[in-house]
Amino acid sequence: MEQKPLLFFAGLMIIALILIVVYQTQTDPFKNIKPHTHGQAPRNHEADVDAVSALYMKHCSDCHGDKGQGQDGYPDIRNTGMTIEQIKQRIRSGKGNMPDFNDQIKEPILTRLAQMVKEL
Repeated sequence: MEQKPLLFFAGLMIIALILIVVYQTQTDPFKNIKPHTHGQAPRNHEADVDAVSALYMKHCSDCHGDKGQGQDGYPDIRNTGMTIEQIKQRIRSGKGNMPDFNDQIKEPILTRLAQMVKEL
């Protein structure tokens, strides 16, 4: 007589497990999830590229040329061999006649500018 409640409970657990498995396979758990945008509107990649290009033309092209080729004794920055992090550090701290831009260029634009320099 004592086994009947135990069997009844085990049967209920098996049915519950089957229902959970069926529910999980029949529903999409990510259906109602929206992308996390940190409270910002979706970014326009082309606008970012234009902004970074304008920043390069404003702060870098006078010395490094519009294509990174260097001019007037300033270095060619194409194919520098530097990593993105090294380029970012150079932009932040400057070197020689190059001023530091630590207070002027912030993330995420700093990373995009370093990527652009890397691709010159």
